[in-house]
Amino acid sequence: MNRVDYILERVHGKVLHVGASTGPLHEVVKSRSERLYGLDLEPREGDPDVFQGDVQDASHPVFEEHFDVILLGEVIEHLLEPAQALRNCAGSCDRIIVTTPNPRARTMRWREGLDHMCYWTPLAIRNFLAGVGMEAEAVTLLPYERTGKRLVWLRNLISRDQSLCVTAHPEGP
Repeated sequence: MNRVDYILERVHGKVLHVGASTGPLHEVVKSRSERLYGLDLEPREGDPDVFQGDVQDASHPVFEEHFDVILLGEVIEHLLEPAQALRNCAGSCDRIIVTTPNPRARTMRWREGLDHMCYWTPLAIRNFLAGVGMEAEAVTLLPYERTGKRLVWLRNLISRDQSLCVTAHPEGP
């Protein structure tokens, strides 16, 4: 299993994909959800269901909606106020899926210089989620995507723990 498989096993119903303006993940998730919306700082060309805005902005109209799942794939590490973003999401969904780089992955030393504001370990993300009113259901480390056929054993060894994948739900009333 990899990060994309993890996401696809858990998305269903009405989904908000935060960070939807670039990359193929949005189209892949569309195949598994009944209705897919997006939120990003940049608009997604040709997709009227992707709204421009900041997940950290509690006044954005998208948070007046209710979603079965909100997906933040490789987003929270870029935010200045990730706690505010997760609080906004918690008030608008039944479940949240977060993926973020694992700071202890073998490949992280090659990724220095990225615009990441913060990182979480599995224990730290559980505590962080609890602090914003969410309870972690699953926390696991997985490779990002499927590996190619050449040197599969080496790629799996190097990349097996790159992405911290988390499923959580808002704590009860």
